[in-house]
Amino acid sequence: MVSNEKVKEYFCEYLIYEPFTIQTAHATTRHDYTIDIPCLKTFKAPHERLKFHVFDFSENYDGLIGVNLMRQLGAVIDVPNGVLKTKFGEIKIYWENSTVNLGPRERKIVKIPVTKNCSNILINHQKLAPGVEMPSLITSAKDFYAIAEIANFNNHSIKVGIENPITAEIYETENNTKN
Repeated sequence: MVSNEKVKEYFCEYLIYEPFTIQTAHATTRHDYTIDIPCLKTFKAPHERLKFHVFDFSENYDGLIGVNLMRQLGAVIDVPNGVLKTKFGEIKIYWENSTVNLGPRERKIVKIPVTKNCSNILINHQKLAPGVEMPSLITSAKDFYAIAEIANFNNHSIKVGIENPITAEIYETENNTKN
């Protein structure tokens, strides 16, 4: 499944009128479009084609990989290591939603992916998007996620995605040792 927003942004030319129904425990809904696209680079399978049903299913995620796609790619989820293994390669899974919606001139405390996993880490100032920054900070990380503040200095709302872990350094003081 893929959101209408992402289809409009990236896949308009692949849109196919193909009505379908989604049934859950809560409701049944009807939708009209699918896309059939060349395999995304993320999946490292250049000769495969992928079919997605188009509809908005979550405000937190833009796409959802179903069982059919996993079978097609020979995919297995390695939960302890956070990796989707396919017959073509491995893809890191980010368990937390890394998209943040910021209003004009707004600051938010968020959970971000980081490269270190210890009690004291240093993250240098980051420019996350035009007008969106994260100040340098010392924080702690658990399961490769840390709490940080980000600020939108723009006069308009913005949606920022933090897909790759932010580089962190181990911060040492006289009272702690390298973790």
